[in-house]
Amino acid sequence: MEAITHGAFSACAAALQTQTTRPSWTLENYSISSDGGKLEFDLGAIGKGFALDRMAEVLREWSCPAFLLVAGGSSILAGDAPAGTAGWSCGLGDDNSPQRYWLKNCSLSGSGLAVKGKHILDPRTGKPAPRQNRAWALCDTAAESDALSTACMVLDEIEITQILAGEKSWLVFLEENGNARPLGGRALPLPV
Repeated sequence: MEAITHGAFSACAAALQTQTTRPSWTLENYSISSDGGKLEFDLGAIGKGFALDRMAEVLREWSCPAFLLVAGGSSILAGDAPAGTAGWSCGLGDDNSPQRYWLKNCSLSGSGLAVKGKHILDPRTGKPAPRQNRAWALCDTAAESDALSTACMVLDEIEITQILAGEKSWLVFLEENGNARPLGGRALPLPV
C-alpha cells in the first residue's frame, strides 16, 4: 500500500514525530530488519481491516458466506448478500446517513477527523493530514479499504485519481458539502 499510494500510507508515519526522516526497513522471511532510523509501527490504519479479512476467511471455512463484519463503524466487510436481498445496507458516515448502498463481497472503510481530531499524519511530511472532510474507500478487502481511506486523507484529488486509474477494483468517496462524491472506475454499489 505504501508503494501504490506513493508514500501517502505508511505503517511507520508516527516515527516522524520523534525523528526527522522516515525509517527504512526490510521484511524478509517474516522478519523485519531496521535499515535506518528507529522503527515505530502504527497499524491502526490497516490493522482492523486485516483482522476483518482473517475473520471472513474463518467464516467462509465454516460454510458461512453471508456475513457483515463491522469494526468500530469505520471498517466494514460484507460477504455474500443475505438470501432474498440485494446486500447489506451500509451508509457513508453516521448511522442515519442518507447515502446508503447495498454492499456484498466488498469492504467499505472511512477516515476522518471528527472522532479523534488531527490524528492522521502525512507520512511524507510528518504533518497532520491536509483534508478536513471525510474519505471512504470501497475495495475487495478490508485491509485495502482501511489503508486507502487513510491515504485519501493525505492525497489531493489529482493524486487519488492517478492511483485509482491503476486500481480498477477501488472506489473512493470524498465528502464535500455534506455529500460523498465517488471517484474511480469501480461500479457504484446499488443505492438503498
